[in-house]
Amino acid sequence: RDTKRNIRLLRRETGDPQVPIHLIGGGAWDSNAGEGRAFARAANDYGVIGASMYDQMTMGAEDWRALGTIAFVLPGI
Repeated sequence: RDTKRNIRLLRRETGDPQVPIHLIGGGAWDSNAGEGRAFARAANDYGVIGASMYDQMTMGAEDWRALGTIAFVLPGI
C-alpha cells in the first residue's frame, strides 16, 4: 500500500505519469515474505525502471525471490 501510494504521489507531483522511478524498499531485516511480494507486485503494477531493498546483507531468500519477479520497464522501449 505504501509503495503504490508513493508511486502515485511521485507521478502526480511531477505531472508525468511515465516518470522513471527506482523504488527503494524498507529494511529487509524488518520485513516478511508477504511484504516482499507486495513490494514486487507494486513495482510490476506501476511499471518502474528499478527496485531494491535495504540492504542486501540482510535480505533473505524470500526477498531475493520477490525482487526476481519484477519486470522492469525501460523508458522509450
